[in-house]
Amino acid sequence: MKGLRVPLVGVFLKDALPKTPRDNGFIVMNMSDVGEVGTHWVGLALIGDTAMYYDPFGIAPPTEVVRFFDKYKPLIYNTNQIQDINDTYCGWSVIAWAYYMYAGRGNRFRTIGRREVEEDFKSYLMLYDDTDRRVNRSILKDLLWKISVKRPIIFDFMDASQ
Repeated sequence: MKGLRVPLVGVFLKDALPKTPRDNGFIVMNMSDVGEVGTHWVGLALIGDTAMYYDPFGIAPPTEVVRFFDKYKPLIYNTNQIQDINDTYCGWSVIAWAYYMYAGRGNRFRTIGRREVEEDFKSYLMLYDDTDRRVNRSILKDLLWKISVKRPIIFDFMDASQ
């Protein structure tokens, strides 16, 4: 995400998160534990004094994440499922979410209020279809294409046959 100029705090496995957030920014987290094969990518963010958890499957945050953001309650997270359980583009979805939440904020990122963060999160989720997750694959691809026009990135999570 460095090329996208999104403040990436780190990439962690679920049981290897630091004890507390160190700085404002985004964390890409795999739901696996250390020693396991990677399974599913989710996103965490600290924006100002607001903590967020984004899961393309719409599953509530695990205990490790709740503990990690303990002093930033209540934790904002999504419950709507964007990605089909059989799709494998969760990492790309997390990148698009982080870019959307950060884009255009620059120095204001650390001082944004909770209400604005919640509204932006809701507006991001509203980009997707709640009933047909196959459509969401195309929506995500379009979002990534728009991002790549400004900052070239390579994405190969789907080909024309999907």
